[in-house]
Amino acid sequence: MNYKSIILLLLLVLLGCAKGDGFTEFGYTYIYIPQSMISGGIDNNYLVPAGGEENNYNFKIEDNKVKIIMGVLRSGSLRSESYSVDVKSYTPSNEVLTSLNGIALPESIFTLPNTVSVGSDKTGEVFYLSVDATALKSEAFNNQTLVLTIEISNPSNYELAEKGTKVNVVIDVEKIRGFFK
Repeated sequence: MNYKSIILLLLLVLLGCAKGDGFTEFGYTYIYIPQSMISGGIDNNYLVPAGGEENNYNFKIEDNKVKIIMGVLRSGSLRSESYSVDVKSYTPSNEVLTSLNGIALPESIFTLPNTVSVGSDKTGEVFYLSVDATALKSEAFNNQTLVLTIEISNPSNYELAEKGTKVNVVIDVEKIRGFFK
């Protein structure tokens, strides 16, 4: 291509783009749990801790609780409206527990909100699965992998995604203990 053709092509491209095209609304609006997509769709397991020592950003320890970071997110780039979803937890299936070589996280040692609300100025919101750190220190959980299934339902606005609305939180107790002071 010669120099004049390149300039002409560049001018045509620039003239064809309207100001603000980068902010055009697009995509489908579905609500999902981003942690369920960590593996890239291979499974819906969310490993806690993730990464190594100082590179772990999926939990924090506060007030004798291990606060595991969870969230809900809305896809697409349409005008935001507020929404909420119900959050429920349950014991994972025997198949999931066997495949992870884990046991169910006892209901008595964790808390989880029943509902998560997202304001109209946001596309998503963070919430926490809080696990009692004292319980995790007990001998009963030595060398254990604790698993809990979390699912979102009943959106007040938008639709739930076909996949990504359920996640298995997989807690490696020994690795978590390494973060206790």
